[in-house]
Amino acid sequence: MKIALVPPYKPVGSKYQMTNEGPLAINEVIELVTKRGQMEGVELDIADAYPIENPLEERDEIFLAEITPGFLRKIKEYSEMGKYDAIITNGSIEPGFFAAREISKIPIASGPHSAMYMASLIADRFSVLELTDAMAQIVRHYAQTWGISHKLVSIRNIGVSSIYMMRLLHKYKNKEERLRALEVKEVIDSSIIQCTAAIEKDRANAIILGCIPLQTYWDVFRQRLDQKGYQEIPLIMGVSAALEMAKAMVNLKLMPSKRAYPSDNLERQPAFR
Repeated sequence: MKIALVPPYKPVGSKYQMTNEGPLAINEVIELVTKRGQMEGVELDIADAYPIENPLEERDEIFLAEITPGFLRKIKEYSEMGKYDAIITNGSIEPGFFAAREISKIPIASGPHSAMYMASLIADRFSVLELTDAMAQIVRHYAQTWGISHKLVSIRNIGVSSIYMMRLLHKYKNKEERLRALEVKEVIDSSIIQCTAAIEKDRANAIILGCIPLQTYWDVFRQRLDQKGYQEIPLIMGVSAALEMAKAMVNLKLMPSKRAYPSDNLERQPAFR
């Protein structure tokens, strides 16, 4: 099975060069997914994301609107190549998922969408760990739109930007060295505090790691939570969930229903909505 991973955007401009969310963060997540055995029989290509000149640093609704058109162009491009069986997308505020399902000629799975529905299969109350409040609000809107907000008990954040997280990744490219750095330890400690609060205060049965830089620490978070006695709490990565969702759609020969994601070219228009 051949799958394309389409990132939301590719930053262009000297100010953002070290924050390129392409190979470094994604490759670390794919390495974790591979160790879990999910890549068996799968050939995964990381797509050349659409370039955005000097993107906004804030990950808010304005930023989301800015990157959506280019992202959808890439979805169309990769779905029409004829070489991929499915597309997965990454990131927690990934753009245009409804439109992407209308545009794509092949099955497409989103990280947060897949993670939330995976969580709903194994838990009746789940929480999401995010980086900032603005990102958390976007994810909250997604859950409401997807009809799953009744199981999402909280979205907790650690108050640092994805730009900051990516700078840490580029500053300490070696993961073992990175984990020894004080500033990285502070991020991990803050994350574990929020995960613990989600479990104890919000009564979450499962936790989803949102933004890609957080997913690179899945193994570290898993170990720390186990040490605190939370072995029974599933910890879900968006990329991992999207990969399994895409594989299932391909194997079941399923595509998004054209009536659920219609265009004006729908052959038989329903009488009402």
